[in-house]
Amino acid sequence: WGPVAGWLNKTTYESRFRIQPVEGAGLSWDAAIGFARTSTQLRDQIDAALPQLGPRIAELAAKYGLPSDPPIRLGAAPSPIKLASLAGPAQILRQPAAKPPVIRVSDANATDPSAETMTVGKEIFNGTCAHCHGPDAVQAERRIDLRRLRIRYGEDMRDKFWTTVHEGRPSKGMPAWREVFTDDQFESIYTFLLTVQSPETTN
Repeated sequence: WGPVAGWLNKTTYESRFRIQPVEGAGLSWDAAIGFARTSTQLRDQIDAALPQLGPRIAELAAKYGLPSDPPIRLGAAPSPIKLASLAGPAQILRQPAAKPPVIRVSDANATDPSAETMTVGKEIFNGTCAHCHGPDAVQAERRIDLRRLRIRYGEDMRDKFWTTVHEGRPSKGMPAWREVFTDDQFESIYTFLLTVQSPETTN
């Protein structure tokens, strides 16, 4: 992921690499700030303040090594991206790994509609839910680890999911999402979560 790679490049590898952002599910998404309908004044104040923060945001981007190049799609680059030679702590990488085949989401989805549904759900999840439940639903805190839904709820897993995303759990800090996403989008998120359920059989 670009921000992580940028920081690692800046702090560990002394900026000897050029970080190239890549398109793909979970690698980039739009960010937004939501406001209650009654908070128009606060919304307008923030809208007015954001342009003034441009220089400061640019400074922070440089400080943390955030890549600024436009993202590319794997397999679409006109020529291979060559990396500088490694030295010091990175010598462990001196043997290049075999180049894996490029797999495009569109190719997989052409014959498997469920793969497309899962991919859409994963992207929505990582763009909206990952800040609490972890990227790709990887979460060490058991009470919010969504990989344990089947263990907790068994046959009621689906009903519990739909109730929670529609109604929320305000006392636990979980908002209701029924006015944000469609049922088709909820279905895609659920399809993704099915693929990450823990194989454990005991609580």
